[in-house]
Amino acid sequence: MEFISTSPYPTTGNGSLVCNNIKWDKPPEGYFKLNTDGSSLRTSGAAACGGLIRNSLARWVVGFARNIGITSALGAEFWGVRDGLIVARNWGIQNIIVEMDSLIVF
Repeated sequence: MEFISTSPYPTTGNGSLVCNNIKWDKPPEGYFKLNTDGSSLRTSGAAACGGLIRNSLARWVVGFARNIGITSALGAEFWGVRDGLIVARNWGIQNIIVEMDSLIVF
């Protein structure tokens, strides 16, 4: 499935937003892919994270989500990766690729 992502960064010379096609790719054979995300409300700091693991056939293996409490958006992203790796370990998954939208955490 393909998505179109818009962001105020980057823009064209005339100030128009640049749209990028974003496509999820399945992991190579013998690998799993962990996709995570986290978010936090600016007003209260209430945060949550979640994610899922898929196999090399792009089939859903396991998912997870939880409320974290009060933290920043960056903190929620960290919790998502941490929780996802713990889930992977608990499921005996070793060959794992992590994908997320935060360039700072990654």
